[in-house]
Amino acid sequence: MGNKLQNAISDADQSRSDQVIIDLNRAQKTPIVSTDVNILLEERRLVFVSVIGLYNSWKQCATHLLFPAIVLLPMKRCWIYKPKKYTEEIVSTIGARGNCILNNEIKDFVAFLKWKDTQKLAFFMLDDYPAYDEIKGNSLIHPFWSHLSRVLQTLHDPVQNTLYRGLQLDDVFWTTRYGQNTSTRSRYGVTPATVLSEVYCLSMRFKPMKEILRQSNPESLLPIETLSELERACAAKSTNTGSVEYRGVAGSADAYGFTAMTLGDSQSLSSEWVVAADYDD
Repeated sequence: MGNKLQNAISDADQSRSDQVIIDLNRAQKTPIVSTDVNILLEERRLVFVSVIGLYNSWKQCATHLLFPAIVLLPMKRCWIYKPKKYTEEIVSTIGARGNCILNNEIKDFVAFLKWKDTQKLAFFMLDDYPAYDEIKGNSLIHPFWSHLSRVLQTLHDPVQNTLYRGLQLDDVFWTTRYGQNTSTRSRYGVTPATVLSEVYCLSMRFKPMKEILRQSNPESLLPIETLSELERACAAKSTNTGSVEYRGVAGSADAYGFTAMTLGDSQSLSSEWVVAADYDD
């Protein structure tokens, strides 16, 4: 199925994807004096967990961070290769309110997602994945997380100059070690039960998704929903701002002590196509 989709990319589609990336790179060739120096020096790989946040900010994201970024998408891969057929699904999922057609802005975004897919850095959460025995003896782990974990271990980690570690999906870690010391302290104020619900059910809630990613590779991955979260993360890194523990905060603050600005909360969608709880009303 994957090969058929790849082969279905027309020359026109490929040309548009190439042009979108070329234009984006050219637009950022001129110095951006307003860009925070901490962002320019950021080395961690971004992981976008919100497609709405990605859609609203991808053209403003510095290319040295956007191009190697991983994107987690509450979509099926076939949607971006047959956008005319799946227009309704695409438009509702990315939160393009007021649009019922594939305008140029949405077409550019779809072209960008195709390019991300060719990089093997786009992960489609609604696709079917084979079941892996990622954690021996635990068959409850959702196949998507096992798939992402395996692919992650094939990607180069420039911060550590090695390959990324697999995702932290072991229930023993989350029930006995999580939050017990500085290195395992919660970054996003979520409980072990909330994280394990994400691991087993793929509920697609942003904070537990980010917690799984950060606990797995805390020095090297930076999961975000919006660019403003990136700016806060970079500022906090430069001042060594501490994390917040999950006890008592119930997810009210993010890793850096700020109230989380979550597009999924303020711009919730009611589409039947969006199954993620953080995308629903």
